Amino acid sequence: MTTLMDTLKKLLALTLDNNNKDSEILQANKNLFVTMHGLAVVCDKLGQSKIALSFYTRIVEFCREDFGSECLFVGHIASRIGNIILESFLENSAPLEDFKKAEQYLYDALHIFSNEIGFNSNFAGGIHFSLA
Repeated sequence: MTTLMDTLKKLLALTLDNNNKDSEILQANKNLFVTMHGLAVVCDKLGQSKIALSFYTRIVEFCREDFGSECLFVGHIASRIGNIILESFLENSAPLEDFKKAEQYLYDALHIFSNEIGFNSNFAGGIHFSLA
């Protein structure tokens, strides 16, 4: 049985094999991001943090490759990843490595927001709150 992640990997591989020249594949790639993000949000809202984290992590990897590491969308997703990991760390007394991973994602997001929309934005303020 093919899993959703297997299908997504095949689609990404197909996209990379064609060097992003085929507009149909580019549209499928955009749809892939939208679908994965929608699934991540739904899982997140249903309290399925581990599944949501898996989707968000894939999304941020793909987006960094396709749009660059300074993309505002990467900042939003990195912020959410950091908060999910931080919440898990606080609730489950997870290892210190998890806290450091959360901190890194939140600092990455803070850096992006500070550069793109200003240090005093609501987004940056929320991250400062999470890091405090």
